Amino acid sequence: MLSFYTKVAGVTFNNTGENTENRQRIIRDLNNKGLLNPGQPLQLSLDPNNPYDQNAVRVIGPDNRQLGFLPKDIAKTVSPAMRSGKQYSACVSAVTGGDIDCAYGINIRITERSTKEAHSQTTHSADDAPERSSHDADLNMQLGFSSLLLDKWLRSGSRIWNAKKDAPYPSLIEIDGTVWTGEDLSNLCISSKRNGLYSNSIGGYMHLFHAAINESGKIPVFLVRGFFKTLIAANAFWSAFSLASAVYADLQEADIDDVDLSEHFAFSTYWEELLNLSIDVIDNGAYASIERYCAKYSDNPNYCLVRSQQDIYEDISRIRETIRDVYDR
Repeated sequence: MLSFYTKVAGVTFNNTGENTENRQRIIRDLNNKGLLNPGQPLQLSLDPNNPYDQNAVRVIGPDNRQLGFLPKDIAKTVSPAMRSGKQYSACVSAVTGGDIDCAYGINIRITERSTKEAHSQTTHSADDAPERSSHDADLNMQLGFSSLLLDKWLRSGSRIWNAKKDAPYPSLIEIDGTVWTGEDLSNLCISSKRNGLYSNSIGGYMHLFHAAINESGKIPVFLVRGFFKTLIAANAFWSAFSLASAVYADLQEADIDDVDLSEHFAFSTYWEELLNLSIDVIDNGAYASIERYCAKYSDNPNYCLVRSQQDIYEDISRIRETIRDVYDR
């Protein structure tokens, strides 16, 4: 099931219209009444007449008062999806701040309520084309959301990673009422990737990363390795290259005592592999090498590519241009 975390934007402003109450007062009132505890359902409502953002999505509290909006970078994906018929549920993840020096904030979890996963990685017939189309849409949506979250975390630089040999799994993670250990959820992500359920795998890694940050402020790099392999199996080459490049560069700058050298070697290898793949494909026309490379990380003996040839080619072309422009190779 497609699920991701974000923050409610605009929580320090006043509402408009008939009720101009300050949102901080609303949040404080609801929080004091125990109506913003973790898991509390919230509503998402389109705001097409918003003068500042045509994709605005309101976040509505349990008493029908507005708490704020989805962030713009999230709304630009969610709003068109809602207009096309997608349905989302939202709930409180945590209320932050609220003291003299810090305004209230609300972290929320959003879940798409109508996702379907394809059941195999084999060639599909015309009879299951609708399921295949749904699978493609779910994968693209999950890749989009994960890209937004990763971009935020990557900006933190090397201090966001725990690359030591003894880096721990997150402890306990609750998803849809089920409590997972970090190790069990990681194993589920690996199994989902192996079975071609890439949306499940990507979503699981997002839960792992979010839980790790909440517990320690750092993401274990060994989990990022697993996520990289899922991105490759899902043919998300540009996202994988951006991730490998950032982690490789960050680990080079980190204190040597904080880095397991095998992790440094792994990400330098990922970066170099994608560099060479882009050169082989774009300069030498070695298109068959794409599927071989993905199959290696999929662990699926029946592997086949899942994204369109155009999307794959655009991603690899983008890597090639970056290699040429930035590294002069």
